[in-house]
Amino acid sequence: MPGSGFPLVCSFCFVGLCSAFHSPLLFPPGSLKIHAPHANLPWTRLPASRPRLNHQQHDQRWLPCRMKSELTESRDAVETDGKQVMVEASTETSAGSVMGGALLFAGTAIGAGMLALPAETAAAGYLPSQACLFGCWLFTYVSSLITLQATWIARQRKLDGDDCTGFLSVATELLGSRGRISILFLFWFLLTAIIVAYTSEGSRLLTLGASWLGFQGIPEYIGCSIFLLLFASISVAGTRIVDSINRWLCGGLIVSFVSLVNFGLPMIRAENLQHADWNAVWPYGISVGILSFGGQNVVPTILDYLGGDMKRARQAVLYGTLIPLAVYSVWEVVFLGIIPQGAAASKEDIVHALGPAAGNGVIQALVTAFSVFAITSSMAGASASFIDFWQDSISSISAGLSSSSRRLLAAALALSPPFFIALQFKGVFLRALENAGLIGGLSLYGIFPAFALLSYGSRKLQGEQLGDSWEAQLRKQTGGSLLDRIFLNRFALLAVVVGSSFLLLSELLRLLLASHLL
Repeated sequence: MPGSGFPLVCSFCFVGLCSAFHSPLLFPPGSLKIHAPHANLPWTRLPASRPRLNHQQHDQRWLPCRMKSELTESRDAVETDGKQVMVEASTETSAGSVMGGALLFAGTAIGAGMLALPAETAAAGYLPSQACLFGCWLFTYVSSLITLQATWIARQRKLDGDDCTGFLSVATELLGSRGRISILFLFWFLLTAIIVAYTSEGSRLLTLGASWLGFQGIPEYIGCSIFLLLFASISVAGTRIVDSINRWLCGGLIVSFVSLVNFGLPMIRAENLQHADWNAVWPYGISVGILSFGGQNVVPTILDYLGGDMKRARQAVLYGTLIPLAVYSVWEVVFLGIIPQGAAASKEDIVHALGPAAGNGVIQALVTAFSVFAITSSMAGASASFIDFWQDSISSISAGLSSSSRRLLAAALALSPPFFIALQFKGVFLRALENAGLIGGLSLYGIFPAFALLSYGSRKLQGEQLGDSWEAQLRKQTGGSLLDRIFLNRFALLAVVVGSSFLLLSELLRLLLASHLL
């Protein structure tokens, strides 16, 4: 190992493992309470002893499982002028740290999408890929600020004493039942596409590992079945099992990534970074980039974690989006600086061409280890999320079943379609992520929160026109910074909706033309 980088590797590994396992050595109590896997955090049902929820409260059962204990608040009801007011006691939520919120966002974003980034940007070259990353970061940051503001408004409107809001709650409060149905569909589409991608790549890695052990010629459906059954069993066993296993997987992800970067940096060749093809960035580089930065789904959770403090939440979002930007920039430099143009037969082989291009067997082993940890850690969170999604969706028709039977039924509904899609379309890892990023990411993270704010601004609630009130409230909360005037005004929101819709429709039209349906 290069001597100058070894202390840095040790330091990063120590920080990563402490964060992954919640060690008090580095993060004292209250500074970092949350650990999250990739882009889709698991939701969990609240305890059965909770009173039956009405339709406005129903989606509050969908909380990230690692946040459930941190987001419990103590309140007292008092009478003021004939109205019942909820008075908050001091809670753990208000003690949440900005760095804890930032790491929650970063931990949600960073994952298996990193495997697809070099594959989709290698043809473009170093400079266009960095510009692509910056554009995706800017989209993520602006859409996260918009999501944060929409969440804050939904918190103010909720009258049930429960401040914890998620995407479903924001949709219900600001767009009504139609908005809720739209969000349910978008979550279903995004999670299905992501699990299809992870299943395809996971079964390939499983088959590869079996061949190393001497088991040659394993059919693909066997690999898919074993991979999905493994994670279905883990998810059905409960969120504590998922959390425990995922900590080890994320710890391995951190160690393998830092080690890979440490070995790879000295092998970068400047001539490999000079190629530039700006046309190669669109559409797939942008699509996978948006998906790789996707942590907007935990923005409502971050606001709750920080006790509704908008200033600190915005700081957490800024730092949380900058961490993936830094990680991905280094990741791209290593890959594009080592692998020359045309070294891989196809973009699907680019990640695995790193070892041969570097002429180092250790790097090839680290690439394989990183791929395994990235896919499995992301799949652990995504599969648990999707099973909880279906368990909530079928709650009304499965009331007569036991909890374990409901969980098994939800697992079958969640994982069966991805299984058959992955079998039907072999090597679909990149294609699934390509479509999920532009179609699902732009719709869920770009169009929805901006449209929700625009829709809310044009409505009359409680007898007063609220067209400008949320902007005035925002200035009061954050001091009316230059950032607010640039990104959080009607023109900016309309630009986000129109721009995202244009990109989305362009991609849909391209897909229809490619499939000869038009």
